[in-house]
Amino acid sequence: MNSIRSPLSEVRRNIQDDILLLTTAIKRLVDFLNEF
Repeated sequence: MNSIRSPLSEVRRNIQDDILLLTTAIKRLVDFLNEF
């Protein structure tokens, strides 16, 4: 059970990091577009 659980939690962490990166990138894009 532990061998199955730990990779799942790591995948969840990676997904959260990806979402954070995505949201920050989108915010930067919006700020960049708002300057025009």
